[in-house]
Amino acid sequence: MLSNFRRYTAISISFFLLSACGATTTSNQESQNTMVEDKTVVFFGDSMTQNLEEENVSFPDIIGENTGIQAINLGMGGTAMSVHPNVSFDSFSFHSITDAIITENYELQYEALNDTEIPEYFDEKLNVLQKIEWEAVDTIAIMYGANDWGNRIENENDLLDVTTFKGSARYSLDRLLTAYPSLEVIFIPMTYRYWPEYNNLDTDSSINAYNLKPSDYSDAMVELSKEFKFPYVDSLYSLGINKYNKELYFKTNDGTHFNELGTKKLADMISEVFISNFERNQ
Repeated sequence: MLSNFRRYTAISISFFLLSACGATTTSNQESQNTMVEDKTVVFFGDSMTQNLEEENVSFPDIIGENTGIQAINLGMGGTAMSVHPNVSFDSFSFHSITDAIITENYELQYEALNDTEIPEYFDEKLNVLQKIEWEAVDTIAIMYGANDWGNRIENENDLLDVTTFKGSARYSLDRLLTAYPSLEVIFIPMTYRYWPEYNNLDTDSSINAYNLKPSDYSDAMVELSKEFKFPYVDSLYSLGINKYNKELYFKTNDGTHFNELGTKKLADMISEVFISNFERNQ
């Protein structure tokens, strides 16, 4: 059951959105809530998505509580949107997972489980993935970028180059949306992050070998949302986490993974986007 606070939050958000559309009667509110609760959303991502799942406080878990949707969390730490330098982890990155979904062949993933570097929970995630009935999935949410920073964002000579961030996204989404055209997509850019062990370099100041900042990959996710004409969550620029208050929202000495407060802050923002998007499309 929802906690009183989360139930109040979900109802309040729904009431606000419904009121803006002129639908304020009790029966209409109940109808709209049912529309949201009937939805199934699959979340793809790295450790940011998987974060704190063992305590049921990952952001997909909280979104499920806030909205009533069935949230399937396929976040796997260390994975990426684009090609991962570790072959075993690459088997679980977005482009490889997409290939497995489309071909219904998961041999590559099962072979990768033999690698001692692969966390044990990947086995459970793989079992969940195989059982998904994709015709019944309403939306996929993708949040990558933390482990893509070593790759380029785009190859202008090959827009489907899976070694690049945007190329891999295009390749994967083209396959998924061609097979399942009723799927909706919500893009979640990487949030603000920082590196305590490197003089607190952060999203706006750290530079990789391609002279790109982490924020450039977040911006690329927004560009992808516009390219595919699906919503995005303004999770970098409007979440309200920055260099001044960062220690309130991250785990101790960890500038990448949110604590419970940061996780809930992100989940509440994403919940609003989900509710608005589902109700708009009815």
